[in-house]
Amino acid sequence: MYDRKYIIKEIDVLRGSRVFSYITSDRPGIISMIDPMDLREIFDHIKDIPKDTKIDLYIYSRGGNSVTAWALANLIREHTKNFNVLIPYRAHSCATAIAIGSNEIVMGRMGELGPIDPTLSAIVDNKKVDVSTEDLSSYIAFLKEKFGINRQKHTIQAFSQLAENVKPLLLGRAYRSYLKATDDAIKLLRLHLSDEKKIKKIAEHLVEKLYAHDHIISRREAKEHIGLNVLFAEGDLEKKMWDLYLKYEDMLKLKEPYKDEPTTGNDPRILPVTVVESKTMTSKKNVRQFIKEVSLPQQNMAAMPVIVGDKPALMFPNGQAIQIVTEGQTVVLDQKFFAKTETIVWEQETATE
Repeated sequence: MYDRKYIIKEIDVLRGSRVFSYITSDRPGIISMIDPMDLREIFDHIKDIPKDTKIDLYIYSRGGNSVTAWALANLIREHTKNFNVLIPYRAHSCATAIAIGSNEIVMGRMGELGPIDPTLSAIVDNKKVDVSTEDLSSYIAFLKEKFGINRQKHTIQAFSQLAENVKPLLLGRAYRSYLKATDDAIKLLRLHLSDEKKIKKIAEHLVEKLYAHDHIISRREAKEHIGLNVLFAEGDLEKKMWDLYLKYEDMLKLKEPYKDEPTTGNDPRILPVTVVESKTMTSKKNVRQFIKEVSLPQQNMAAMPVIVGDKPALMFPNGQAIQIVTEGQTVVLDQKFFAKTETIVWEQETATE
């Protein structure tokens, strides 16, 4: 059977390396992100690789917790000095940070990197606000460059207005995250580069100079404009990298938007959201999900299930709404209340070589 492990073995041979994959789902409606807790599973895939064996990380992810990049790069470098990253498609944000800590970034034609500028989310006046340091610095730069506001007095006034809309503590967090992202990028690049001028130029470009967090960096831009050590995957290697991605795309149903559906019986619905895989082992982070109809008293059958302020309630014909309490998250399907409960577990499957 031409399965994922078989393709991994073939890439092993083509690259003269030990390959393992790290895939996080970006399926619409059920997205998984890079998480430092995943390192425990990754360790199982590399702990028995002989010392100084060439290791290739095959990665697909939209990003995640930024602290993972430095930790993962160092974990792999505990085993080898020859660490490389294979990118068939998307490797954004934190996945890009992981890639710049490798000796060589191998990208197919569909390969994508992204900026590593940090974006923070916070609740301000009961609303979710996303803030990046580039948004903040661009605000001041915009006033200076487009409106000629250069006097210190006017700049202070502009900053005061900004602080009224974005809480000062959040401004401080955003700046601290910017400093950490820059420092982490420099440390990751120093793992394999010694040219300090080049290191700082690459870090500055990825953290500050791309202006949009969703900017897509092609392999040509990564190599020719940013200065990363990018190898263009071609021929059989690119084909196998893409074939492997298609297997993960199918397994995680990445092209099929998730929607809530009732579960039947006592068995949960299993939704894989993260995969770590090598030629002898598969580790999957699964969401084990139950969606069960909520039983309501007979006298409430005339009421309409609604969500009021994120809370489930029964709306009666007279306009009265009565909140109800359910276990887990409450969803409305076909004008009925369902309780959705989920647990996340890692599961392993092993195979002989």
